[in-house]
Amino acid sequence: MALASGLPSTLSIGGAYYPAWLACIASGVVGALILRALLIKKGWDPYFRPRPLAYPSLAVLIALVVWLLVFRS
Repeated sequence: MALASGLPSTLSIGGAYYPAWLACIASGVVGALILRALLIKKGWDPYFRPRPLAYPSLAVLIALVVWLLVFRS
């Protein structure tokens, strides 16, 4: 099944097919972890309150941006 952009909605990784949204979620989590490390290094981490809401929201935002840029162009 192909999307309007021509990219498939599944990814073949090591011969197994995974849905594209799974790759977007993984990139969102990794992106949020990298951004958290950068925020701690810059000293801005204390301003992100409440943390249990801020960082998962950041991961969702990154996942949605990746989805829009890569799979929904």
